[in-house]
Amino acid sequence: MKIHVLIKNTLFTGGRKETFRHAHELARRGHDVTIWTCQNPKIGWMDVQVPVREFHLDELERLPAADICLFERPRFAAPLLRAKVGIPVHFCQGYEGAAIDSRIGAIWKAEGLVRGLPEMWNQWQRRRMIERGYQLPTVKIAVHQHLCDLIARRFGQQAYLVPNSLPAGFFHPPRMRSFAGSTVLVVGPTRTAWKRVADALEAVRLLKQARPGLKLIRVAQHPMDEGERKLALTDEYHSLLGPQAMADLYRRADVLAIASDATEGFGLPVVEAMACGMPVVATDIPAFRTFARPDDYAHFVPVGQPAVLAQTLGNLLDNVDERRRLSARGVQVAEAYQPERSFQAMHDTLLDIVEKHWHMRAA
Repeated sequence: MKIHVLIKNTLFTGGRKETFRHAHELARRGHDVTIWTCQNPKIGWMDVQVPVREFHLDELERLPAADICLFERPRFAAPLLRAKVGIPVHFCQGYEGAAIDSRIGAIWKAEGLVRGLPEMWNQWQRRRMIERGYQLPTVKIAVHQHLCDLIARRFGQQAYLVPNSLPAGFFHPPRMRSFAGSTVLVVGPTRTAWKRVADALEAVRLLKQARPGLKLIRVAQHPMDEGERKLALTDEYHSLLGPQAMADLYRRADVLAIASDATEGFGLPVVEAMACGMPVVATDIPAFRTFARPDDYAHFVPVGQPAVLAQTLGNLLDNVDERRRLSARGVQVAEAYQPERSFQAMHDTLLDIVEKHWHMRAA
């Protein structure tokens, strides 16, 4: 197959890293894969082993013909359908409209209807654009069952399931894990609103008031910003860690706190932490609730309630038996997210899409 992978830019995100991993594996299996980006084809955070080229969204018809155009943003859907350079396949790693819904609610609460109306109108327009992209007759691939269900429920379309996975060889539990420590790990960029890192930091602030010995380790894609620096909560900060260093942190810290809202499409740090035997406290959202059944692999808290998150973290740190249970259960759950399962699912899905498209054209 000849496959175009179309992305907005080459900045680091967890979802984009997964897209690149699939591109590498498809190329390794003998397919002709090119990554096309709207901005800056230079990638400094990952060794990309397939060609990376620049394109303009309003000139997609100039791209070479391909079997598959795998794209990440709903705004790419209409231009790709018009360009007819390959079967448009939307690789959905999170429903962008959920972030808009949250933002509208926050504006309403903070500004009221009259003062907030102009910005709420802008957000409504953005949501309308996102929904139009999903409504178009592109093929859909989603990384989580809850996203498949959302696409079926909201847009009346079926989506293939291709779950994300862990890189091979890095994420595994230590030979011996201590359950006596009190180090909280918070992963994610403060600049991405739906990650709600500020909620996790507030929870740690509350927790530190009662536990002066508590330590906070932070990991993000960017250097520490000024707002987080002024909080003076972070004992250790890392940016753009590779998988080995990230796995070492999961094995060293004691509990992961993750506070994302329902925009989160998969939540790979949760699986990474569980694979390393690290207990997790996460927000009660579909992405985190549906890694396995029963969903007893983490403790769940409401979105946007740092005080509840702090209390739950404190209770877990005090309960060695529960930490041991979560550690063992997490390793068991994470075993289902091995790379071969994900890579094979993507390979088989794209072959199925091309075969069905050929049959439709022949008919």
